[in-house]
Amino acid sequence: MRLVDLLELRLEEFPDDRGEDNWKSVLAPTGLLDREVTTLTVQEIRMLAARAGLQPEDMGMLLLEQHCKVCGCTNDNCDQCVAKTGQPCTWVEDDLCSACAPPKIIAP
Repeated sequence: MRLVDLLELRLEEFPDDRGEDNWKSVLAPTGLLDREVTTLTVQEIRMLAARAGLQPEDMGMLLLEQHCKVCGCTNDNCDQCVAKTGQPCTWVEDDLCSACAPPKIIAP
């Protein structure tokens, strides 16, 4: 998942009182927004944290915590999945939760 896509999914967890899209203008000069999150180095994560005004460990958690590529849920927060399905989700792939996975087709 690209950094920009992940941040759009997870932005609610790190509200920005300077404006919802401010993080794009702050982080765009780094040239990292189109990078895959899993390819970021520790130094790049530290740089992103400094530019975003976050502690490096908060930025690391934001970027590296397991999350669903569709809805952005994590091990600590799957409220939207509970609202959608009535129960907590589980991981069906490293980056896909059960609430967002396509239904399995059962052959007759």
